[in-house]
Parts: sequence; C-alpha cells; structure tokens
Amino acid sequence: MKTIAMRLIPLCLASSALSGCMVFRTVDPNAKRVTAVDPNQAYTEFWFNQPAVAKVESPSYDTLWYACERAAHDCSFAIDRTDYRTGLLTTQPLLSRQFFEFWLHDVASLHEQTQSDLSTMRRVVHFQIRKLDEGSYVCEPKVVIERYALAERRITSVVQYRDAFSITRPMIEDRTEEGAPLRPAYWYAERRDEAMEHALADRVRGYVQAVASNR
Repeated sequence: MKTIAMRLIPLCLASSALSGCMVFRTVDPNAKRVTAVDPNQAYTEFWFNQPAVAKVESPSYDTLWYACERAAHDCSFAIDRTDYRTGLLTTQPLLSRQFFEFWLHDVASLHEQTQSDLSTMRRVVHFQIRKLDEGSYVCEPKVVIERYALAERRITSVVQYRDAFSITRPMIEDRTEEGAPLRPAYWYAERRDEAMEHALADRVRGYVQAVASNR
C-alpha cells in the first residue's frame, strides 16, 4: 500500500499542475479584472480611429475613388454614404455570410467564416482617401465587425412566460451598471477584420493597376 501511495503522489502533483491549480501560485490583489475593458471599444468609431493595416497609393484621386466603389460592390457591400470632398466612402452594415451563402464575398478567412457561422455578425466598411505630401493619394480601407446581442429575460411570474422570447418590448426591466435601461437586442463593435481589409486593398490595387495599364 505504501508503494502505491508513493506512486500516486507524483501523479496527483502533475494533474494539479496541468489543470491550472493555484495551490502553488500567488494571487496579485491589484491585478486588473478580465472583464474590465474600455467601454469605448463597443463603438465603431473607436475601431475606425485605429491605424490602418492596408494601404493603396495612386497618382489619380478619381481612379482611387472609382476603385474603392468597385471593390466594395465586388465584396457584396452596398454604398451608404459618399463624401467626395473629404475622401470618405462608407457602406451599409452587411449581415455576415454563412458557409452556404457562396454568392456573398464579405468574409475573407476561414477563421472569420467560423466566427460568422457560430454568431450573428455584420460588417461595416470605411474607405478613407487622403493626399500625401508628394502629391499622390492613398486609400485606407477599414472593416469593423459588429456582434448581435440579445439580452436575457428574467421570468418572475407565470404571466411573463409568453414575453420570454418577444422582441417587441422597447426596453426591459434590467439596467446597465450606469443605470441606463438595457435594450433587449442591440449591436456592438467587437474588432477590426484585418483579413477583409487586406482583401479590399488587393481589389482596389488591382483596379488601379488595370486603369494605369490601359492608358
């Protein structure tokens, strides 16, 4: 029996280490909570203000503008707002494709496709064109992913059963930490889609090069 017990001790220690047991770890009382995130990250403006990861240059402003419109349409996005003077072109929020929607082209990687299949998401695109110091122009496509959230309903009486899955009520009784009423359904920004940004930049670059070769 003593031999068996001595053999089990290393096994128990290894199991505790692999399972992440905190017996031999010290806890930092000043550590930041995992849920303590910046609330501004839930807004699309926060992510659109982050630096671009893909850029396309062209000596012609008109060519770059036309290429952005074509790239947006090719990736299944509908143009929402155009400001030619400031060089801003935006698209309408597009519900991200599912794996069987082969006619859509708004998801550019397998990882993002898996995320879209598991959750309800949508994408918004901004093209920003600006003039460089040497006189040419540069386009910066940015894509923000928004996730759909449906708040849970508390049922405290029998008469509330039929409202458990209803989305017609404008507000529910729950409130946020700031005291504002919690909407039953809403969208919030989650992150940038860098794979889609590179895909859009490649399409814009292809159109710019095609126009330059035909001249």
